[in-house]
Amino acid sequence: MTKVGIVIVLFKISFFENSFCKNLRANQKQYKSLASEKELLKAYKARGFLALYRNRNSEARKFFQMCYSLSPQDAKLCELLAIASLRENDRRGAIFWMHQAHLIGLARFYQMVKHPFECSNSLQNATCPLLNTSYPVVPLEIDGHFFAFLIDTGASTSIVDKKVAQAVGLKEGCPSELVLSNGKRIQGALSTLPILRIGSFAIKNVPAMLIEKLKPLSSGAPNSFHGVLGTDLLSRFNILIDYQTKKIVISKRAMEQGATFLSGSKLLAEIPFLFSPQGLLLLKGSLQSKEVFFIYDTGFGGYPLEFNQKYRNMFFGFSVPARSSLIFGPVAIKKISETFSQLPLTLEEREEIPIGGIIGNRLFSRYKVLLNFSKMVVQLYDQKN
Repeated sequence: MTKVGIVIVLFKISFFENSFCKNLRANQKQYKSLASEKELLKAYKARGFLALYRNRNSEARKFFQMCYSLSPQDAKLCELLAIASLRENDRRGAIFWMHQAHLIGLARFYQMVKHPFECSNSLQNATCPLLNTSYPVVPLEIDGHFFAFLIDTGASTSIVDKKVAQAVGLKEGCPSELVLSNGKRIQGALSTLPILRIGSFAIKNVPAMLIEKLKPLSSGAPNSFHGVLGTDLLSRFNILIDYQTKKIVISKRAMEQGATFLSGSKLLAEIPFLFSPQGLLLLKGSLQSKEVFFIYDTGFGGYPLEFNQKYRNMFFGFSVPARSSLIFGPVAIKKISETFSQLPLTLEEREEIPIGGIIGNRLFSRYKVLLNFSKMVVQLYDQKN
């Protein structure tokens, strides 16, 4: 081979190597960019979830929108943005994200609901009696008719029996499904209560789900009620449930210990809670110094405390003295029975928020219970007046 030929071959090899190296560096840069995008997406999503669980909805929207800019085809992200928008009372924003999440029926429903949960009263507090049942059931007025409704922290939306709906002339909207804290699925149709009166409060445009049969409606039946007030409504107020004097106080602002309805009562415990995307209250507790959360369901009438089957060994792999170390703030739960349940499959459990089970209505019924959404805590007061 001539010297010229050798030079040409070497030039081609050199050119090929340079091109290959450039392509390799470009590919590496692209892969690195993709990897960093995935890391960013994961980080933004984690911070968005944390904000949503803490009911910091403006912050949650900011991080989920950052996620959406990186992954615009993610329908789940759009659904989370719709939830955060509804909690922020941004109906138009919620409708937009519902469309993006392909929740067309739900979007059409909210297009017809003007100013949901509007409380027209200038009053700051409303008081009404608890009816004589083992649940927090209150009387309320719809279109001149009085009904018994359950204060239910285990339901994400309000529920109305179809017989009640017929009596007050409610129209059925698009089909819907509700999953309760115990995993039970309820089929129904969406509707809107034009005005709901509870105590001295008048709350307008309350979204609700109409179902075939909620509970026995005969007046003699125990625990009989005609509907449920869910957390989409409850979370807009602070709510005191006083089991001893059988009354409930609903407040638009934070309640302080010196308030009239807490006069003489001593604050015994302040338990932080998270507010899940499914609208469930998750009370923070600990077992053997490990952080664990429990769904607080005032409508749950089974055992006072049921454990998540998933953590059977965690709870009952210890000796009896060790089991008694399940605590919520300063409140220790003793004499724990081995009662287990399966959590709903639709409840997305996050690694950093292990859900240990369900707290029923009876566990805290010896206290005055304040659902303080302003501070995101459940406060337990003694029953002294």
